[in-house]
Amino acid sequence: MEKTSDQLMNRIHSLSNERLNLYRKAGESRLDQKQIQHIHDLTGQLAVTWDEYRRELASEQTPRRPVAFPNANVKQQQAA
Repeated sequence: MEKTSDQLMNRIHSLSNERLNLYRKAGESRLDQKQIQHIHDLTGQLAVTWDEYRRELASEQTPRRPVAFPNANVKQQQAA
């Protein structure tokens, strides 16, 4: 299922807020390895989600034109 740009932006906000909360926690005390790894994972997920968002936004703004294929019947008629 494709996600809409609004769904992707909501995911970006959620991931960003989660990462921000970990950075705030790091400002108060030392993070353990699991928390540090989680920050790295969130950063990776954000990069992927931003890419998906940009692609979705571009597809919403670009009108889809039908692809023109040569008419096979015309070639068959010319051959006859």
